[in-house]
Amino acid sequence: DSIGVILTELAKKANTADVYDMEATDARFLLATSQAEDSKLFSGKEPAYFATKKRLDTTNQELSDVITRLTAAFNSGADLIRKS
Repeated sequence: DSIGVILTELAKKANTADVYDMEATDARFLLATSQAEDSKLFSGKEPAYFATKKRLDTTNQELSDVITRLTAAFNSGADLIRKS
């Protein structure tokens, strides 16, 4: 199926030797900048910077819609290739 092919190809693009995990990324960032200048935004003073459940749900729905459309497009393309 086309999703399986996509996931297989994406899995080939990166591995743990080439990609930092979140802890390594945070450590490198803090080491380079000593302290993130934007960190004061998350001290409770700027609630607009925090994601709400409603915004997360909306984003999740938008991403689900995109994945559904992409899947349909890939399947349609695969069908066209098979028929040609």
